Amino acid sequence: MPITFPCPNPKCRSHLQRQKLTAKEEQVGRTLPCPACKTHVTVPAAEVVAWFQSQKLKVGEKDEMGDTLMHNAASAGRIDCMKYLATLKPGEIHARNNNKETPIFWAAMLGKIESILCLAELGAYIEASDKSGMTPLCMAAAHGQTESMKCLKKLGAAVNAKDDDSLPPIIAAITAGQLASVKCLKELGARLNLRNDRGGTLDELASMLGHTEIAKWLCANSTAAKSVPVQTSNQTLQDSRSVPPIIPYVPPEIAVTPDQFQSSIRDMMRRLGCD
Repeated sequence: MPITFPCPNPKCRSHLQRQKLTAKEEQVGRTLPCPACKTHVTVPAAEVVAWFQSQKLKVGEKDEMGDTLMHNAASAGRIDCMKYLATLKPGEIHARNNNKETPIFWAAMLGKIESILCLAELGAYIEASDKSGMTPLCMAAAHGQTESMKCLKKLGAAVNAKDDDSLPPIIAAITAGQLASVKCLKELGARLNLRNDRGGTLDELASMLGHTEIAKWLCANSTAAKSVPVQTSNQTLQDSRSVPPIIPYVPPEIAVTPDQFQSSIRDMMRRLGCD
């Protein structure tokens, strides 16, 4: 069965048929003009075609979670597919799923460094925020992906909340129980002396969530700095309970149900004056 692929020109609805390529062209692809609009079209390499054929989605479509082919390619670390897809539909670089997460969120969450770099090169916004105010750096922190965190920081990601609508990555790391991420954020320059309007501190947040090791580490590493009021709104700490479903709500060492965990979060918010 012949393989066809669309012309990248949005005004042209032509489909080109992939002819037999040489061994070199099979690896790097070949450029040829569209017979209808004369736009130069890159013929995808065989591995790229195979990956697209393995997907249930077509270019421009979304699944039930709102993810696109670019989300899938970023998750799989398929740089070749991401670059080819960007020539067909550049807007998918910024496509948001149902949680308003762009493809770079998935790359950060899964530690796909090459995907992060590729998306950044293609123009992805590394400071995008999802529904709960999490950024790609927050996502990486919540999943313990320290290499992703370092990569995003080098690309210019803010290690502290950039505005009142964004969640500080340190909150995401503490809420998810990721001590390695907390330590990494400190090395990257994150503030550990955040307080809400009523004096609630990060070590109190960790303690309330049952993350005793994180609480102890924060107490030992934040006392040297003079605590100052957090410069973001009370929503900052309040949003720390808004962790995407893919993040485990219950760490293995805590024998509570997700509902009990969420209840403890709400109780903690009341105690810290964030109700």
